[in-house]
This record gives sequence, C-alpha cells and structure tokens, in this order.
Amino acid sequence: MSSVQPFRMNPLYDVLLRGDARTPVGLYHLQLATAAQLTRLHYSPNSVKLVQKRLKVLADHGLIRADAIPTRRGNGHYYYSLAHKGLQYLEQAAYLTHDEYRVSRVLDRELLFLEHTLELNDLLIAAALVGREGTPYSLGSFTHERLLKRNPYKAKWEHRTFTLISDALLEFHYAGSDGRTFRMPVLLEHDRGTEGRDHFQRRIRAYIALLHDPDARLKLFGTTALRAVAFTTFTGEKRCEQMRKWTAHELKVTGASDEIGKTFRFANLAKPVTPRAWLDAHWLDPYDDNQPHQLIAA
Repeated sequence: MSSVQPFRMNPLYDVLLRGDARTPVGLYHLQLATAAQLTRLHYSPNSVKLVQKRLKVLADHGLIRADAIPTRRGNGHYYYSLAHKGLQYLEQAAYLTHDEYRVSRVLDRELLFLEHTLELNDLLIAAALVGREGTPYSLGSFTHERLLKRNPYKAKWEHRTFTLISDALLEFHYAGSDGRTFRMPVLLEHDRGTEGRDHFQRRIRAYIALLHDPDARLKLFGTTALRAVAFTTFTGEKRCEQMRKWTAHELKVTGASDEIGKTFRFANLAKPVTPRAWLDAHWLDPYDDNQPHQLIAA
C-alpha cells in the first residue's frame, strides 16, 4: 500500500489563499500574485523560498496555478492564481467566487496586463499593511479592478460615452479617540506611462462627471463620499507632473470647483512600495502650489 498521505489544508497554506485575522488578504483578493508579494503580506523578507515551496505544494495539488512571467529573454519568475480546486475550497468557506476569479490564461499572459496587475497589487499590499505602522489608520477593505469591471461607470458628454473602471476602491479606516471609526474611500488609478494625453484627459473628464454624481457613487461604491481619486506611477516625476497638468486642463475647461479639483491626488512612488506610501505627505493636487499633502489624514 502507498504511504503517501493525502493533502490536507492547514493554516500554513490557507493564509496564502485568503490571509489571516491580522491581514485578511491573500491570493483570493489579489487575483494573482508572486511569491515575493505573498511573502510581504504574511512573512519576513527572508522567507521567500519557504513561501515558494508552499505555493508549489498548492499547485501540485491543483488548488492554484503557476505560470511564468514572460520576459524579453524568455520566462521569468512565477506568478500564481486560483485554480478550480482552490475556488471550490473557498466556496466551501463561504467566499464568493465570481467569474472574475477564474483568471484567463490568454489574458494573463499578456505582458502589459501582467505588469500592470502586479504593480497594482504592490500598492494594494502596501495599503493592507498600513495597520501595522502604529498609527490610527488601517485598510478596512478593497475591491480589485476585476470586480469593479462588473459595474463600470458610464460618463456621457458631447454625445459620447466613456466607460470608467478604476483600478481599485480602497476603504481606509481611522480609529478616533472617541471610539468611532471614520471611513475614507479612495479610488486608485495606477499609471505606467503608456496612456496618451487624449485618453488620459477623457478619463479625467469621466471622473469629474462621477464626482458631480452622488447617486452614481452610492450605486457603484455604496457611499457618496470619496476622500480622493489617487493616481500613482513608478515612472518618475516627469510623468507625475504630466498627469497633474492634463488634469488641471480638464478641470479648467469643465469649470469644476476647487473642491473637486483637490479630490485628485498624484504621487510618484519608489519600489518597493511600503505602507508609508499611503501615510506620508507626498501627494500633490493638480494645481501649481507643489505643496505635498497626506492622502488619508483625518
């Protein structure tokens, strides 16, 4: 008789799929991730090889899928996504598994899509770790772009329609000294410097329409309040200034108020992204004062 024991899920593997009580974020929430990203969420920096071994066990037993990131010189590091057995396991644990969780191999092998999603997830991971910084701030929840695609915002002007899908919706929490929790929703747009001026300005105009439409915000996000529409980039200060300039132009030609204008915030961030990226005063509005602000200051 074979001495091989059947695979049994335990907390060492479960944390990689759905997180734990301290940081309830895992592969389920990120859609796809590398071993290094999952290490940052739940382990010390020198634990990458251990995490890779545990991910291999999950892949060998059909709970996740491992694919190599394509590069110009061939395939690079692996990234991981949920497989059919993993989705079944999470369904049994009362997690919703929409079609968006069933990652398409064809789509995910497109390098630009992969690079954008992995960079976006770097930002989401940093946000998920904000609560460990010893401040009253934490990330209560976030909604990934793939789920936001289910209900896009349709902005209309000049007989044209523009479909707006944010990269993520993050709800930061602030724990007040009186015991109350204040919620601060932020829409995130991560820019890789590939979008031209015309397309970018149409996106800004769609956001201006959304900021004028509280009913749409309530329907799409469950709240009328938005602390910020945050644009991030890793490509340098020049691109950050370009986005600010294009946004200021659209605010001017649409006659948007200063209040709406200052809802837009921009930051050029360095890798690796840390939780301080969300907490420190390095966010700029579209105007020319060049005075950095905190994004989620209470």
